[in-house]
Amino acid sequence: MSDHPPSETPGPEAGGRPWWADNRLVASASTWWGRVRLTAALAVLAALASLALCWFVYLVTDNMPQGRDAWVLSVGLPVIAPLTLAPPLILFLLTLLSELQTRSRMLEQEVGRRRVVEQTLERLVSTDDLTGLANRRAFFQRSDALAGGGRSTVALLDLDHFKRLNDLRGHAAGDEALRTAGRVLADAPGRPFVGRLGGEEFGLLFAGMDPAEARPHLEGLRARFAETTVVTASIGVAAWAPPQTLDDALARADGALYRAKTLGRDRVEQERPGEDAPPADRRLAAPRG
Repeated sequence: MSDHPPSETPGPEAGGRPWWADNRLVASASTWWGRVRLTAALAVLAALASLALCWFVYLVTDNMPQGRDAWVLSVGLPVIAPLTLAPPLILFLLTLLSELQTRSRMLEQEVGRRRVVEQTLERLVSTDDLTGLANRRAFFQRSDALAGGGRSTVALLDLDHFKRLNDLRGHAAGDEALRTAGRVLADAPGRPFVGRLGGEEFGLLFAGMDPAEARPHLEGLRARFAETTVVTASIGVAAWAPPQTLDDALARADGALYRAKTLGRDRVEQERPGEDAPPADRRLAAPRG
């Protein structure tokens, strides 16, 4: 029979090898029986009574973190033959255990490989490939969780004269401007959560901050765009708190952004009390870009 006390080998929580990866023979049958659940022990007794090679799985009940149980594969063989057959039987069991350890390591490697693939796929579906920021879908999905139902600030940032840059210098120049914007936003003051919402428009979430706290960070961000990129940025700011939705807050931030554009661009404007978001036709007519 085989087993390895969980406490002898640090588990994954401690950064070591899994305790079940280094099986050893248990020297005492009483030690083995003392570790199994009654239901598993009865199954083992039934297997032994059949006088056949038996494979059985049991639950370890001692030395596990937080009192957790663990599944352990055990191999048992009732020995009723003369003692001369004992060495071959023991050799067989040791060989079988070695094979199980090899398969266990292969399984670990395959699980690790699949985890890397899953993480890569998740990154691809949640990241904007041009800027490296969160895409629109990920921005909306994660913002609710990051805000945690508390008071926060959202902002809309739009690159100024972006359409003119595309028209005069080509889409390659426009793409490079977006990549540069992505690098600036990834290191934005105040460490907001940032996503590209579409075109040259970006969303920013300052979780746990009210607009008065976020405003200096946004002014610093606006100044950084003016100093380090080929285009300036206009920013609209709004508070966000339950029961409002993120869409509601972004609509009010869009109204402030509309005002920033009409007042000359390259500025930060905050929503005003009682101010409604501009109608869709006015937003479309605003001097975007």
